[in-house]
Amino acid sequence: MLILALFLAGIVRILMIGQSEKLVAQSQQNQLTVPVSQVRGNLFDCNGLPLTGTESKTVYVAAPTTATVEYLSKVLSGKERTDVLTQLQKGRPAVLSGNGPYICAGIYAITVPVHTPKEAIGHHIIGYTDQSGHGVSGLEKALDERLYSDKVAGVTFEKDGTGRVLGAYDGVVEEYREITSSGVVTTLDRNFQLICERAMESVPAGAVVVSEVGTGKIRAMVSRPDYDNSHLQDALNRKDSPLINRCLSSYNVGSSFKLCVAAASLERHKAVGLVTECIGHASIDGHTFYCHKRSGHGTVGMREAIAQSCNTYFYRLGLSVGASDIYDMATVFGFGRSKVLTEGLATTGESLPTPAALQSSDSALANLSIGQGSLLASPMSMLCLYEAIAGDGVYHLPTLVEGEMKNGLMGEKQPAGEATRAISSETAKRLREDLAYAVKTGTGVKAQPQTVSAAGKTATAQTGWLGENGQAVEHSWFCGFFPAESPRYTVCVLVEDTTTVGIGGAEIFSRIADGINGLENLS
Repeated sequence: MLILALFLAGIVRILMIGQSEKLVAQSQQNQLTVPVSQVRGNLFDCNGLPLTGTESKTVYVAAPTTATVEYLSKVLSGKERTDVLTQLQKGRPAVLSGNGPYICAGIYAITVPVHTPKEAIGHHIIGYTDQSGHGVSGLEKALDERLYSDKVAGVTFEKDGTGRVLGAYDGVVEEYREITSSGVVTTLDRNFQLICERAMESVPAGAVVVSEVGTGKIRAMVSRPDYDNSHLQDALNRKDSPLINRCLSSYNVGSSFKLCVAAASLERHKAVGLVTECIGHASIDGHTFYCHKRSGHGTVGMREAIAQSCNTYFYRLGLSVGASDIYDMATVFGFGRSKVLTEGLATTGESLPTPAALQSSDSALANLSIGQGSLLASPMSMLCLYEAIAGDGVYHLPTLVEGEMKNGLMGEKQPAGEATRAISSETAKRLREDLAYAVKTGTGVKAQPQTVSAAGKTATAQTGWLGENGQAVEHSWFCGFFPAESPRYTVCVLVEDTTTVGIGGAEIFSRIADGINGLENLS
């Protein structure tokens, strides 16, 4: 009897569940929801400040009552008045296009975030969504599974079989704030991002990346030219390719790579005390390789060669250290490999010459020694090299995700990216001092901030192609960190085609360092 009773109870329970589901489905069929806005989780900066959904809008929905018809017939005009009243008189609710406020029983106000506002920042790294509410580019695409919601904010009414609103016209407003107050916390710092965007305003094309020494967490990413999220078709048709995120793209890097060669020399104890006479050129493999200073730098050692960016010295140093050791050091720093910032978002086009190519040609090795030839690297890869120097020989893989946001509360922060000991503390200290010297007295003097000490290296990278004006296209780089004595942030600046702009990477670096120091008082 007990078994029979339990069996009958189970059957009753199943029937009740089925009936409940049927009633829910029937209830939903008898409901009319007036959609106002697609709801989506937001992106936040490392301090919990919103990066998306920073603006809001209020939309008004009118129920079809006698009171709303009389009220709106007085306050509306023109085509909107005709359209709204026609809808209401059919027994169906209507969305009002005006900004209000509308004060009348039966008119509901729904306030929802504007996910991508007009004054949005970080267009390239944050990205944008499509009409279905899914992410299309940047972090919006990479984190779409964590941000997307099929919920739609609006007002729900009871309706009859013809679609007319029933009863007392009591609508239920649903804004889903538990979704819009949740999302993903990024490593970006909103204030750092604004500083970098202002610093890059006069640059037609280029990139800036800022990371934190000791964690590799990306605090700012700016790509130029910018684009308007509300006019994407215009961006697609532009010749300057504004939709490309140049922070993740690879370029000729020029002399900024020389620090990798210097590190290989110091780590392998090869040609450490090399002193050479720069007469403006060197003969290698029967070819003439020039220094950027055609009259020569005279007698130079490593520190002077870094400060003055002497090509002739680094030709000799590279050949003395050898292809194998330079290649090995480059791979330790991560050159030639894509950098994954978060799943679905990584650098592209990274390229490093093969050991066989370098060993078979002194010319190829000489070119690599000054960052030319087939070497291509993204600003992210350059950050790893300079963070290792700033970080006592250790760099971290760059990361962009800090953690989760739930109902306005930040969860536990994720750990820093994987750490790699690239060079010894002694080598890092020596190179920090050399880079500080380069900013004080060498080619990097324009990078010296007014409020904080800094260290770094300039580069003018030859691309091998000509611009519209027929001149050789060269890119300006500056990679460095600040403060020089106890580095907190690494910065990599790229300015494309310096023949078209009157400012270089060093000046941009200086502006950024002063701006960040103004926030944190690092000096």
